[in-house]
Amino acid sequence: MLHGFAVQVGVALELAEARGDNERLVVLEERDRIAKDLHDVVIQRLFASAMTLMSTMRLIDSSEAEERVRRTIDDLDSTIREIRSTIFALQNPPSREDTSLRGASCGWRRTRRTPWAATRG
Repeated sequence: MLHGFAVQVGVALELAEARGDNERLVVLEERDRIAKDLHDVVIQRLFASAMTLMSTMRLIDSSEAEERVRRTIDDLDSTIREIRSTIFALQNPPSREDTSLRGASCGWRRTRRTPWAATRG
């Protein structure tokens, strides 16, 4: 009876771990989609806007207006760098140790001798 209960607990832990793995996979896929959208849409639009502003610099007569446009271009470049850093972070999430209940119990079992280990058979 105890063995049957242990088997059921093991199956429940495996199922919970599989669900957790599936949820992590969904999150990683969503992170990849967001990163792709940021790169393919947002960065490209910001870059095009900066290029347009750069090409209009020669048309500006006022030094004050020219300086404002130059600062705006610098801000756009800075924003693009920040978004690229965000994309890199989205595509390379920090690794996680096995903090699941099953992982903890397996680690505990390896380091300690259980009293029922001698009676199993």
